[in-house]
Amino acid sequence: MLEPSILKPGINCWRIEKADRLSFLVDGAAYFQAFRETAKNAQHSIMIVGWDVDSRFKLTRGSVADGLPASLGDFLNALLSRRKSLQIYVLDWDFSIVAHNTLLKKFLKFLEYKLQSLAFLLP
Repeated sequence: MLEPSILKPGINCWRIEKADRLSFLVDGAAYFQAFRETAKNAQHSIMIVGWDVDSRFKLTRGSVADGLPASLGDFLNALLSRRKSLQIYVLDWDFSIVAHNTLLKKFLKFLEYKLQSLAFLLP
């Protein structure tokens, strides 16, 4: 007998689909490379949930062929600049994002507004 799912399409998730493949990302470098590739292809939104997100963190070591910045904050800002319809949400328990430029400061103000509107989802 199947356990009832906590996922409810249209209520707390977009939809439920079966996956044809699965991959476990054990190595940090593989994880951050997969994140960069996925984020670059995002059309509508990116949600980052983490214990301690630091905008200065380098997603890659060395140079990158895609021309986008290596640090998380600059990378996200570049994505926002390239795709005006993209929305990025960051939920961070230990808020250490460094607001070091105007675009990131605007993003954080927007994020504060969005998080207030999502407060009903928090326990």
